[in-house]
Amino acid sequence: MESTDRLEQIRRAIDRAARYLPVQGPIDVFVAQNILQGFEDEPFERAVVHAARMYGTEPYLPESRYREEMARGRIGGDDLDAVLTADLGDRATEMLAGGRVSLGVLLRGLLEHPVRQEDDVAVRWTLSESAAIETDDQNDLWLACMEMAGLTRPVRPLARPPVRLRDLIVGVDPSTDADALVHPVLIRLCAACLDQGVAAWPMPDRGRGFLAAVGELYASPLGPSEPWNVRLPAALAATRGRPALEVIDAELDRLGVPAARRDECIAASLLALRGWAGMFRHFEERPDRVPVEAVPARLADFLAVRLVCDRVAAEWLAARQGAVDDLGTWWTELCDRSPARPPPGTVARAFLFWQVAGIVGLSAADVRALDENEIIRFESAIAAFDGFTRRRLFHLAYERRYRHEVLDALESHTDVAAPLGATPRVQAIFCMDERCESLRRHLEEQGPACETFGTAGFFAVPMYYHGLDDWHATPLCPIAMRPLHTVVEAPAADAVDQHRRWQVVRRQLGQLRGGVATSSRELFRGGLLTAVVGALAAVPLVARVAFPWLTSQLSQRTTSFVRGGIASRLMLEHDAQPPLPDGTQAGFDVDEMAGIVRRVLEDIGLTAGFARIVAVLGHGSTSLNNPHESAYDCGACGGGRGGPNARAFATMANDPRVRVRLAADGLIIPETTRFIGGMHDTCSDAFVWYDADGLPSGLADDVEAFRAACDRARTLDAIERCRRFDSVPAGISPAEAVRHVEARAGDLAQVRPEYGHATNAVCVIGRRSRTRGLFLDRRAFLVSYDPVSDATGEILVRTLAAVGPVAAGINLAYLFSCVDPQGYGCGSKLPHNISGLIGVMDGHASDLRTGLPWQTVEIHEPMRLLLVIDAPVERIAAAIAQVPVVERLVANRWVQLAAWDPAGADIQMFEDGAFVRPARERRVTPAVERSAAWFAGQRGHLAPARVQAGLVKAGDS
Repeated sequence: MESTDRLEQIRRAIDRAARYLPVQGPIDVFVAQNILQGFEDEPFERAVVHAARMYGTEPYLPESRYREEMARGRIGGDDLDAVLTADLGDRATEMLAGGRVSLGVLLRGLLEHPVRQEDDVAVRWTLSESAAIETDDQNDLWLACMEMAGLTRPVRPLARPPVRLRDLIVGVDPSTDADALVHPVLIRLCAACLDQGVAAWPMPDRGRGFLAAVGELYASPLGPSEPWNVRLPAALAATRGRPALEVIDAELDRLGVPAARRDECIAASLLALRGWAGMFRHFEERPDRVPVEAVPARLADFLAVRLVCDRVAAEWLAARQGAVDDLGTWWTELCDRSPARPPPGTVARAFLFWQVAGIVGLSAADVRALDENEIIRFESAIAAFDGFTRRRLFHLAYERRYRHEVLDALESHTDVAAPLGATPRVQAIFCMDERCESLRRHLEEQGPACETFGTAGFFAVPMYYHGLDDWHATPLCPIAMRPLHTVVEAPAADAVDQHRRWQVVRRQLGQLRGGVATSSRELFRGGLLTAVVGALAAVPLVARVAFPWLTSQLSQRTTSFVRGGIASRLMLEHDAQPPLPDGTQAGFDVDEMAGIVRRVLEDIGLTAGFARIVAVLGHGSTSLNNPHESAYDCGACGGGRGGPNARAFATMANDPRVRVRLAADGLIIPETTRFIGGMHDTCSDAFVWYDADGLPSGLADDVEAFRAACDRARTLDAIERCRRFDSVPAGISPAEAVRHVEARAGDLAQVRPEYGHATNAVCVIGRRSRTRGLFLDRRAFLVSYDPVSDATGEILVRTLAAVGPVAAGINLAYLFSCVDPQGYGCGSKLPHNISGLIGVMDGHASDLRTGLPWQTVEIHEPMRLLLVIDAPVERIAAAIAQVPVVERLVANRWVQLAAWDPAGADIQMFEDGAFVRPARERRVTPAVERSAAWFAGQRGHLAPARVQAGLVKAGDS
């Protein structure tokens, strides 16, 4: 029974530790999610510090960066005063230094003026090599501070005890690191086990699990590869046939881990290679999101192998240092030898006190007049206001500046915003994606003929989708969902033979490439291929870099010519067949289709006044040589492209049987209205339309007019995007802008094909009429919601459930990848290598790099999402309470929540559990005729502006 309890405790410890592992899945379905998702139960400010200490990362931007933002006016003095006053409350007037300085003045000075905290050696060097002390008063103050430091006893800083034997070893001898021995071997084993078809030689027995496969692998007569792992084959052989939890239990005992530290040791051991450990967990929990083969990977197996390797490495290091064989005894010995953190030296304390005294205006006489208790209180206040605290306040001020800027613009725009009075010619439903904000704005600037809406880009169609040329089905829905339906794209009846011929060609081309790749690894044929084919293969590579636009156009035309225009259809309807082998249904029944259409139309407030054309536009992104390509696709589609979802929704909405069911429930779509699905490529700004040839001929003029409007909007969007690229000169022509973004999508050497969500900052859930005509700089998720037609709040609950986690996840992924590009992001793309089609490593072997690359986030302003909801505060509070994931994000301040009065301009912020009306600065919102006049010649982030051409005027109604 005791043994069973121990194993159950280990299992629970693994589950608890797993919540802190990266939630990122394989790279081909990259979804921007909160990197610190496991900490969402904690308040944001506490969680980022907790995570920083656990991972060795940064909680906020460097203090120097915030000071740079102060210097250029991005953070104002009023912002600092506001956040400091709110943080201190009544403590701001607390007096220190014998009543000479208030706490508020002290901390404001420390924010405004940086101080250097150094050890005694560095301070002596500073004083001897620089003119830090220039006047007699400064010298007298320095002497007074030295006297003070010599009279009082410093507080010894607390040290965090190690939780792994490796940490104890490094603490005693920093040049000896067991992880440096274990990780290269463990990384190769993990990569081989999880490989998705890249390796020429699959790992034997991996179908039995990682622990069993590694045990069999080391049982071969090949022997160890390095001196430290001579005992590893025997150690792994001893695990054969044993459950992973038993192995973990035994290895923890052999490592000498105290019983009280086991849980911490398990967590630290998993986090030491958190990228690979997280991928094992993802394979275990979401095998449906694996690129090719769902290998039976289990986190417990990974931990068992890791601990065996750790123990063997520790025993080898112990033998080299002449330690006893018993690692538990060595653990105790190392604890005794572990050096304690020294307290600050006298000179260092005096230097810090001298700097602060100068900032707050204390004289030498003031310092000498302080008694020991006053000195301790003053030093304690300085010490408590550490780097994390200062950066937290800087970050709050940083967010406050943008928040006031946007809320002021929204409130002032209420006076000029108006809904369309007449039925538009076209209605376009876009994804809520902030990159669609500019495209929608440019469409609306062409006049009131187009009305736009925004919703989650999977359009309420959660499905596994198997495209015409896809090797397997992929989920197209938010990451938290598991689709119950599979939709297959099939060739049209008259294109079956054509598609079959194309499949034969693809198969032959694939076999040719595979044969060449295999032959290139052989001695004789590899040399021959290099000599003969190498020069020819270099031609398209060079062309992709030197002439990306031209090469991309030729490639597309060649593919189109070879493939031909294969007409296709979606197998949408469920025909009472039994479930598929994966347990899903093939297609949807008519009632399910009607429910999907009703939900989206009600959610966005489009239940009457339908235009003749309703376009449903998903989005995706196309680029070359970009492992993170899916990171630019649709987050609401789980890192996939939303075109199939848009096409499926349009097909459902056009189905006469669906319309009959909708009409029976009071939602009448006129017979003259037709839906058309499409996809917008956010990298090349190209449009693809589906099934347009099946529309009635009477709508040809409307369709052609809308396409022309999209082409004009696409051109303006390309110009607006080009201002962000430093390589693009100012004043680029419209034709050059379009050609440039197309070239970036086809450039083999382009590390910044687009910036993705790097401008996201705010999410507005409400009527588009309230934000139409407002330039929001591609920074706003725009979600359509009509509070007037949602008296019960049911629609708001659905909207928050679909939109909240997606928008917050994107925002927080970019925030943390920008705050710490190495610790939370995956660093620069330049050294990345793809491993097994599941992730990227730095160089030939490293931990799997999670998060976003620096080239994606370098222009981002890391701020928590500002969520503005166009609804009464009571309805918002009730809706949030029904969506636990959103309630957690709001209550713990992972997002900033604001309620926009649907009947007026008033906006209230959610603070400390209640909505309050904060003070407004009431900036005047600039007005321009068109967006291009506002962003022309500008590179950085821009403030909101009123765009006259986008407003609904009296004559339009």
